[in-house]
Amino acid sequence: SQTYRRHDAVVGVSRGVKEDLVSMFPPLRGKVHTIYNGVPLDNVRKQGAQRPDGEGDSPYQVVAVGRLEAVKDYATLIDAAALLDDPGIAFTILGEGSEHAALQKRIDDRPSRTSVTLAGHIDNPFPVIAGAGAFALTSIRESFGNVLVEALCLGVPVISTDCPHGPAEILDAGRYGLLVPVGDAAALADAVRRLAYDGSIREQLAAQGPERADAFSLERHCRNVIALFQPLMQRGTP
Repeated sequence: SQTYRRHDAVVGVSRGVKEDLVSMFPPLRGKVHTIYNGVPLDNVRKQGAQRPDGEGDSPYQVVAVGRLEAVKDYATLIDAAALLDDPGIAFTILGEGSEHAALQKRIDDRPSRTSVTLAGHIDNPFPVIAGAGAFALTSIRESFGNVLVEALCLGVPVISTDCPHGPAEILDAGRYGLLVPVGDAAALADAVRRLAYDGSIREQLAAQGPERADAFSLERHCRNVIALFQPLMQRGTP
């Protein structure tokens, strides 16, 4: 708290983070600003364009990307797959982490016709995301959620937990993607099923995604940082 008081401005990467900071340190009221993380969208598009050709009658692919750690709550995704039990839908999780063995055991213990594949880490996940039918984020918390912006940028429909704090802000309370409660496997399964079998909602979300992603571009982030610093610098000018 003493450190914060010496600063002229403090930045939170979402409105929720800003509110948390003010709640924890009331003297910061009026000093905390929201500047969303900047995502290099042109780079995402360039890397995503390397996706392979479609696989015809392959299952509807739902992709998740992130560390295999408890905060990402991939256990709920695995449970949703078991509830779906639909051979026309498959989940792929890209990433590595300390929960790999436990998650693989959970997959093995819950046999389902909706497969879940722990595909490990790959240097460029964007072709896999771009080729997916949907992107899923199941986190318990996210300060922001860059990967959601990346999926939106690639025109991939998004499902996310309504966790603190970034996802609901990025998706504008559900306007640009489907929000489900944290840890609710049944709600996640229902959202996946809805996207898999409702072409109109898929098309709507895919069409809206790239424009929404532009609101979180690296260029806009830089402009916002400059706008924050200019009055602070002028304040110190004799």
